[in-house]
Amino acid sequence: MKRIFLFVITNLAIVVVLGIAMQLLGVDRMLAQDGFNPTALLLMAAIFGFGGLAASAAGVAKILFFVFLVFALVSFLFGRRSPAA
Repeated sequence: MKRIFLFVITNLAIVVVLGIAMQLLGVDRMLAQDGFNPTALLLMAAIFGFGGLAASAAGVAKILFFVFLVFALVSFLFGRRSPAA
């Protein structure tokens, strides 16, 4: 039970700090001018944090990074070359 409590408190603290940082830096006003809702953004961050989606998304991102890195290296090595004159 203590572990769950600390998990919830940590995620809430992150959302609060994110909200304060957005207010101090003026990001919330910039987002509001562009039509984004900063409160909705914070709620989505909380849902991802509480749901554990961030950890699985990070794993997928690592795999995709290395896949695209290999593709980039192959295309740089064996990509189009200018014809010899």
